[in-house]
Formats: sequence, C-alpha cells, structure tokens
Amino acid sequence: MYLPDTPTVLCVDDEPQVLAALNRELRRHQLRVFTANGAEAALRLLRAETIHVIISDMRMPDVNGAQLLSMVRREQPQVVRIALTGHADLNLAMMALNEGAIFRYLSKPWDTAALADCVLLGIGLEAEREALEARIALSTQEHQRLCELNAELGIIV
Repeated sequence: MYLPDTPTVLCVDDEPQVLAALNRELRRHQLRVFTANGAEAALRLLRAETIHVIISDMRMPDVNGAQLLSMVRREQPQVVRIALTGHADLNLAMMALNEGAIFRYLSKPWDTAALADCVLLGIGLEAEREALEARIALSTQEHQRLCELNAELGIIV
C-alpha cells in the first residue's frame, strides 16, 4: 500500500491530555501530527495544512465531533475522518456515520495498535484513491486523443 512521504494527522479534542497521548502515539509511526482543542482551530489548520486524516472527539463544547466531521466532509472530502469517543451516544454516532461519512468509530481508551492500524489504513486507502483518479484522468485523455486520431483517419480514408 502506498503512503505519502509524510502523512499528516489532525487530532481534535478538548482534553489536552488526550491530545498529548494521541500526538505521542501517532508520532511513533512517523506521522506528522497537528492538534486542535476545538472545531474552530481544527478548521483553521485544515485550511492551512495538507491533512490526510482527522481524528475528532465526539463530545466537545460548541461544535461536537459529528458536526465537525460533517464540515470536513463538505470542505475537504478526501480527508479520512475518524470519530473518537469515551461516551456511547447513539445519536452522535449515527450523525457521524450519516453526515460525516466517517471511516472508523473508535472508543476511548483506544488500543494503540488498532489506532495506528486504522490511521495508516485510512491514509493508504486515500492514497490509492488518488492514484486511481490520476490513472482514470490519464486514460480519459488517451481515449480522447485516440478518438481524435480515428476521426482524422476517417476523414483521410
């Protein structure tokens, strides 16, 4: 599976100790990690940096994680979205799935290996999607060129 040179992850949580733990764990896997303590800061970072994955807590003041992930989906649909929660809330989970089209829903405390696997899998899948889109674009260009050449040959014959 192809991975970008320096995959980037944005972690969003209103608890500094959770952000520190996520930062520490993800850096072990040679990931560039940004942290934000809420939706506003997260959206600023998302607009300023190339982000491959966003991990958002579900319960935060002002804007909850499901709302944030939904905004991310609208603004930058290529970003892999992961929900993280310490509280089972069916309504928030459904909102995250239906409106945010999340990739995974993880619980706190998280299993460190599962967290890393989830993030790396998401990055790899997104990279493969980008590569496929590039191949489709190239194939489309080649097809158009062949159509043009066939049309020219048809005129000559």
